[in-house]
Amino acid sequence: MLAALRRLAFALVALALLGGAALGFAYPILPAALCPACFGLQALGNGMLVQQGTTPDRQTELAALTAQALHHVTSELGPTEVPPRLIFCTDADCAARLGLRNAAGLTISTPFGAVVYIAPHGARPEILRHELAHVVIHHRAGLIATLNGRLPAWLDEGLAVIVSDDPAHLHPGAGVERCAAPPVRLVANPFDFARAAAADPALYTRSACAALQYEAQLGGRAALLAALDSLRDGALLPDLDMTAAQAD
Repeated sequence: MLAALRRLAFALVALALLGGAALGFAYPILPAALCPACFGLQALGNGMLVQQGTTPDRQTELAALTAQALHHVTSELGPTEVPPRLIFCTDADCAARLGLRNAAGLTISTPFGAVVYIAPHGARPEILRHELAHVVIHHRAGLIATLNGRLPAWLDEGLAVIVSDDPAHLHPGAGVERCAAPPVRLVANPFDFARAAAADPALYTRSACAALQYEAQLGGRAALLAALDSLRDGALLPDLDMTAAQAD
């Protein structure tokens, strides 16, 4: 019996190591967060990593931009228990080393916390707010619900757009009047969203409208956050009433 338990433990450890290696190969920002110097990064404190050679003035600007974005996001969505690791690239070579030539920003949530990447062209308030919103959303919903689709990608991305206050995807105003495109052809699978959005950038706009409609359907932001929290306990979200959404 003891030998069998040892074999099972060994198998689980080996599987975890293989899974971690595969994930690190697919997303070099994960090993970069663990070994910044290996990827030409340096630590600034407060979880921030910047490209080596970043000027002190630029470091100060990035720190201030991050602090402002984090304050905005936590005031909208609440805090996250584990501060994210933020990686800032300032040129294309750094982005290439991390395997992210085109993305303005990317958030990967893990059991140990979130890693956020910000590209040279992504160090803008709305991009930082968007990615940090994902950190809090994933924390509230839990990693399992984030990965298995119980947190639909359109809600994850749509709420991040709303919190980012990105004028590229939202009209001025408040609530559903901010909708800039009908909430149709949504994508729920988190592993399909990025590929679909690359071919159809308006997917972010439609997802934001769907999230606005869903928030209104549930009764406001507090109700929506409570629904996200329930995912961590294994609950399912109520369906979006698409008939009402498309009629507005």
